[in-house]
Amino acid sequence: MSKSAWVGTTVRFGVFEVDLRSGELRKDGLKIKLQQQPFQILVTLLEYPGEVVTREDLRLKLWPADTYVGFYSSLKTAVNKVREALGDSAENPRFIETLNRRGYRFIAPVSGRPVSAMTPAIPPARSQTGRITVAVLPFNELCATPERRDRQDFSVGLTEEMTTELGRLHPKRLGVISRISAMKYKHSGKGIGEIGRELGVDYILEGSVHCADERVRVNAQLIQVSDQ
Repeated sequence: MSKSAWVGTTVRFGVFEVDLRSGELRKDGLKIKLQQQPFQILVTLLEYPGEVVTREDLRLKLWPADTYVGFYSSLKTAVNKVREALGDSAENPRFIETLNRRGYRFIAPVSGRPVSAMTPAIPPARSQTGRITVAVLPFNELCATPERRDRQDFSVGLTEEMTTELGRLHPKRLGVISRISAMKYKHSGKGIGEIGRELGVDYILEGSVHCADERVRVNAQLIQVSDQ
């Protein structure tokens, strides 16, 4: 998932606009009531138009770190509130598409690139209690085959899975940065040390997916930021 630097404070789609400074959703200039969490979900989806934002991305970014029980139900309720505000439907979506068991994607054209102040990256500062923090960078897809799109999906899915599984290992001792926060460093050209310092993490997990014919090889390495 790539992301360009956002500029401005308003993003528009159809007859709607989102004002990040005031935290308001408007239709034809009129304010539409939308609670904070559904609003933040909408802004997060707008931050990555046309790209999949997984349920795990949203959990890590907008819910407390130890939230698991009842999360999927709460997320579904919040997304339904967004759809209701937009006059959208899950069956015939104009704005928010559901990807079963994965997440959501904003599918309408978007104009303007909003400042992400309303949905900041999860503050990944190192814990004073010795909690280790790690970021999983997007796995590089190194394939040049007719099935490249499938390989790209595999690479994205692998990054998602690594982030999710690491986040479940020991939440009180191991903190994993949201995939959304890490994705902006895809093709950024920045070094591991710089990325680690910007994210405030102790370790960076990076890797690549190599493919040839029907064979796929995955390489991964865990790097301590303080060594860079």
